[in-house]
Amino acid sequence: MCGLVGLFKLNENLVSELEAQNLIRTLSHRGPDSSGIWVKRHYGVGSCRLSIVDVTDNGNQPMHSRDQRYILAYNGELYNYKELRVELKSLGYVFTSNSDTEVILYSLIHWGQESLVRFNGMFSIAFFDSVKEELLLARDRYGVKPLYFTLQDNIFFYASEYKAIISHPNFKKKLNINAMYEYLTFQNLISAKTLISEINLVPAGSFLIISRTNSSPKVFGYWDFRFSEPEKALSSENYEEELDRLLGQAVDRQLMGEKEIGCYLSSGLDSTFITHTASKKIIDLKTFTCGFDMRSTSNLESNFDESLRAKSLSGGFKTKHFEKIISQLDMQNSMSRLIWHLEDPRMGQSYPNYYAAKLASAHVKIVLSGTGGDELFGGYTWRYHGLGYTGLRKDFNSYYFQRWQRLLEKDNLLKLLEPVRSNLSEDLPRELFNRLLEGSNIDPKSKNYYANQVFYFEAKTFLHGLLIVEDKLSMAHSIETRLPFLDNDLVDFAIQLPLSLKVNYTGNLPYLDENDWIAKANRENLPNIQGKILLRKVLMNKIPKDIVLARKQGFSGPDSSWYRNESSNYVHNKLSNPKNILYNFLNRGEVLKIFEDHKLSLKNNRLLLWSLLSLEEWMNAFIK
Repeated sequence: MCGLVGLFKLNENLVSELEAQNLIRTLSHRGPDSSGIWVKRHYGVGSCRLSIVDVTDNGNQPMHSRDQRYILAYNGELYNYKELRVELKSLGYVFTSNSDTEVILYSLIHWGQESLVRFNGMFSIAFFDSVKEELLLARDRYGVKPLYFTLQDNIFFYASEYKAIISHPNFKKKLNINAMYEYLTFQNLISAKTLISEINLVPAGSFLIISRTNSSPKVFGYWDFRFSEPEKALSSENYEEELDRLLGQAVDRQLMGEKEIGCYLSSGLDSTFITHTASKKIIDLKTFTCGFDMRSTSNLESNFDESLRAKSLSGGFKTKHFEKIISQLDMQNSMSRLIWHLEDPRMGQSYPNYYAAKLASAHVKIVLSGTGGDELFGGYTWRYHGLGYTGLRKDFNSYYFQRWQRLLEKDNLLKLLEPVRSNLSEDLPRELFNRLLEGSNIDPKSKNYYANQVFYFEAKTFLHGLLIVEDKLSMAHSIETRLPFLDNDLVDFAIQLPLSLKVNYTGNLPYLDENDWIAKANRENLPNIQGKILLRKVLMNKIPKDIVLARKQGFSGPDSSWYRNESSNYVHNKLSNPKNILYNFLNRGEVLKIFEDHKLSLKNNRLLLWSLLSLEEWMNAFIK
């Protein structure tokens, strides 16, 4: 697990060692064990390493081929590297380390871009051919490991975090106003843009090529989700047997490495299963839970704290358990460091993830997480209601787009953005939304077309946002997070699973706002609704029945109450100052009204307030 950064000068200027050293220094938190640079003429690359596999110096980066032609910097873990190593040895390659880095190097030399579909793991890669002066950048299938790039003034930059890019003295930074508009629509960036103009992400499942002779970077996709109904479904029993096998295999694969492994344990279905499985392999497995100080919160938020249930599960699995109870002061005190590490804010209140990673990092270097189980197996049941699974719905995109305007309706959002409205592409969020769904390549005439469009959208956007948060906040504490539910074989199985084995519901149910207290409370009294049908069946005899049958509970704090009570002054002080950079771009009167409506319980604006607080912190960190 590492951080990587590089620059490629496409004019006649040379890269200096000092330039590369200064860039990689900004990412030292991602790899505290060692760092290195390699510079030759117009290209320089730096890497900082968190040693997990082959912790000797033989695994250090950047790594070069024996003839010095090829240079590799890589961030991630390859879970099938031993199998690929055997294959490459049979082809005549000689290895000088036991690292997965060397396997990736020779795979790319031998198979080229086709290597990427062979890799089962999480990765971002920079691979340079010094003879052709050609650079390949690539990200894993799902986007677990981020990789940013930009071309400015004939210098091509890339990095695991864009704070490294903007630290270069030649880089000119400014806010991408349309990206901010995108964020305030979805509470996420669903495109490859960032809040910094001209800096983009390499898309998940894609690679980029740029060379001195072809200096315009070109992005190519090599893998994408293909949610579909199987041509010939198996029996339920066969599906259960195969899922059982794949789940065990996925966890086993990710128990590799030379550092101690722990598990997040939230008491949800996914983390409970992973902990159950890992505890059979690791004696005195360490588990980690974050709960919340609930002393002044509402009854409707009472189940947000899962720490007692997690502690009970830990006792049953005989793990060594650690917990952190988060208060509103923890939330407030984390903001500046959290946003600095997170860079672009995404996906709700991420401070619980920050403290979970901090807790785990005091005890282990690797932690397993259940992220991905909901998006693949149908865990967000309240999002699937009324989406026309049994027949064609006219104007489905408009209907579904409304579900993902998480913060404000368009008219109110444009009022908020009044200071920059004339510079906005007002239809951009809807255009991005439509473009993404059109890219699913799902046959509109296929069975359960709309349902599979829903699963595709969530995997490409919501899951991707969660993965970015997971990476940034784990690496902030120099810890590696692994995700068994994103094992390639398990994903390939899940995306072709019949819908009836994911989601089952009865009745013509309305859409429920996932951020609304009343809706969350009322869903307990709704007719039978259940997600993760097959997964629950498989786990029924493995983990406690009450966990298997429990409804989905997100990892969220009681911010709604905190913003009205203990943190009210904090929020007001942060957002009321007319000198805030935020008000170069947003309407201050609208922001204060949003806060007042929440404080007076006229609306539940917890997510919107979090986003406004995050943007204010972000502007202080990256624009000031």
